[in-house]
Amino acid sequence: MDSPGTVCQDADLKLDPMTGNVNIAYCDGTQILVATKNGGWSWETAATLSAPDLRAKVSIRFVANGDLHVAYFDPALMTIRYTARLGGMYQPIEDVATLTESETRMSLTLDGTDVPHVVFYDLFDQTLLHAYRTGTATWTSPPQTLSNVGDVTLAGSGGYLQLSGLMDHQGRLRVGYFRGPGAPSGFGGPGLRVAMLRSSDWMTQETETIGEAGDVGRTSAMTEDNNGTIHIVYRDNMNYDMEYQALVP
Repeated sequence: MDSPGTVCQDADLKLDPMTGNVNIAYCDGTQILVATKNGGWSWETAATLSAPDLRAKVSIRFVANGDLHVAYFDPALMTIRYTARLGGMYQPIEDVATLTESETRMSLTLDGTDVPHVVFYDLFDQTLLHAYRTGTATWTSPPQTLSNVGDVTLAGSGGYLQLSGLMDHQGRLRVGYFRGPGAPSGFGGPGLRVAMLRSSDWMTQETETIGEAGDVGRTSAMTEDNNGTIHIVYRDNMNYDMEYQALVP
């Protein structure tokens, strides 16, 4: 699809609801690119990093009319940033949140009124955070803390770590995340969790443990079917397995 010489660790793929075309967002080390397949491939630049860095992350979501929302992490600034392609034009860059180190994992989703929400790790503070857009160029400040997650890195690095988020059919935000060793007492041991936030005030309503406890769920992905069942696939690092579970409403 592309071979620019260097690409970042992260990418996201979504289908344009208006055309059905595949869209892939990724970073070439200096720019956040969106590639679209319509017969062949075409590319556009959504944003430019403040400095070259392969640790950039990106997450995208479409709305029904084909407008595209883009959240990305700029490692040099240690900042999660946001833009949107509205009517074919990318809007000015907005700062979502500034972290305390130059590595994270993040996921963008949209609620029922197309307000963007970003969930992300602060690896230094060992927290899972949530921010959403409250107005033009304004976001929740400070971000909400959803969980104290302990050490979610692998051998002191951010490798093999992924965060998943979606807005379910009832308008609730679901977040699949890994809770690592050393989480404060009362937050449970290591493992994969799914938190559910109610839409009235975006506070955590409940949290479920997925699979067995331990080194499970550093990477995960989830989706929802038309019946409201949440389907989750995740890695079990203890048994070197890929596992699946369904949360039936």
